[in-house]
Amino acid sequence: MRVENTEANWRLRLGDRARQLVLGVMAEDQKPDGDLLEQALAHLDRKVMLANARSEALAEAHERLALALGNQQTRLEAVFEHNAMMLGIVYRQLFVCRQVIALIDVPHDDAGLVLAKTLEVLQTAEESYLRLIPEAERRYPAFDQARENAALAQMEAASRTKAERAKLPAKEEERER
Repeated sequence: MRVENTEANWRLRLGDRARQLVLGVMAEDQKPDGDLLEQALAHLDRKVMLANARSEALAEAHERLALALGNQQTRLEAVFEHNAMMLGIVYRQLFVCRQVIALIDVPHDDAGLVLAKTLEVLQTAEESYLRLIPEAERRYPAFDQARENAALAQMEAASRTKAERAKLPAKEEERER
C-alpha cells in the first residue's frame, strides 16, 4: 500500500452554516480545505470574544449609570422633601399674615387674643425654619427697611430716567417739524 492511503484522510461534507463560514474567509480562486475552516472558526471566535467584551463593557456602564441614577434620585428626593417642609412653613406664615390682615375689622379685645395666638404660630414656624436650615440667617438676611427704601428709590429713579430718554426722541421730532 501506498503511504498516502495509509494516512487517515478525512473527507467531510460541510453543512450550510460551515460552508457560509468558509466562504466568508475563502478567496474566489481557492478551493475549500480544512485550513480555511480553521480560519473561519478562528474568525468566528474573535467575533464572539469581541461581542462578549462589548457586552461586559455595556454591563459595566449600565451598572455605573444605574448607581449614579439611584444616587441622584436619592439626592433629589431629599431636596424635594426639604422643599416641601419649607413650603409648609411658608404656607403657615402666609396664612397667619392673612389672619392678621383680617383683624383690621375685628374688635380690639378679640384681636389681641388672635394676635397672641398668631405670634405663637409664627414663632413655631421660625423655630422649624431655623431647625431645617441652620445657616438661615446667613443665607436669608434679616429685613432692612432702609435698604428696601433705598432700593425702591433707585428703581424709581431708573424708571424715570428711562421714561425721560424715551421722551427725548419724541421732543426732537417735534422741534424738527
